[in-house]
Amino acid sequence: TAVEWECEVKTLFRENNLGCKMGVSGGIDWFFEQEEEGIILEDDCLPSQSFFPFCERMLERYQHDRRIWMISGFNPRYPSVKTSCYFYSENPSVWGWASWADRWSSYDVQMNGWPDVKLVEYMVDKFPKYVHRYYLKAFDGTKRGKTDTWDYQLSYKIFSNHGLTVKPKANLISNLGVEGAHASKKDKNHFIGLGEIIDEQGFSICCMYPDVKEDDWFYRTRLRSRFRILKRVIGFVRRILKEGI
Repeated sequence: TAVEWECEVKTLFRENNLGCKMGVSGGIDWFFEQEEEGIILEDDCLPSQSFFPFCERMLERYQHDRRIWMISGFNPRYPSVKTSCYFYSENPSVWGWASWADRWSSYDVQMNGWPDVKLVEYMVDKFPKYVHRYYLKAFDGTKRGKTDTWDYQLSYKIFSNHGLTVKPKANLISNLGVEGAHASKKDKNHFIGLGEIIDEQGFSICCMYPDVKEDDWFYRTRLRSRFRILKRVIGFVRRILKEGI
């Protein structure tokens, strides 16, 4: 598709498929070598039109606030919602996001700082057991090369710096990736209805601190195992049978 406005177009083409880990991280490295700030959209993300002015305003507003590491557009709790509200989150989301070169500069694709004892202690104290177990397993698998990805490294860096993500109270990104190199089948994160964040009187922040309720909803609905209750029942039955025998 041709760019319909006057600008300089820069492109990066690879001769070989570098995989998710090095391909995506290397592409973002290259991007932030060209620009001080900007938006990153993967090929399977469909953005709401209001995603772009929202990112533009937030990039300007939080440019010098080093607590803020990224602006995210994906929020499955609010499909098809129209709002002017956003909040701070401790949970990074990379399906349609924006950031600054000075934040990305500390990104380390090899996760050389892991394992991080202080971060582990912080996460164990901060998050529910199933949340810190999820991330510790993900970070360990990424560090050991068991998972070919780039995004857990970014989550690790943000967590270790106690960074925040700006999120809208409307879903601005719909993920369509269910074929090819993407997810093998549709799940509850795919095809979330697009909403809109409006700027009639200025975007308004609904919470000056990390919104614990919003993050808790995401963790409960996205990270908690669907079979958690079934496992507890099975374990209970096994104990009863063992004691009975």
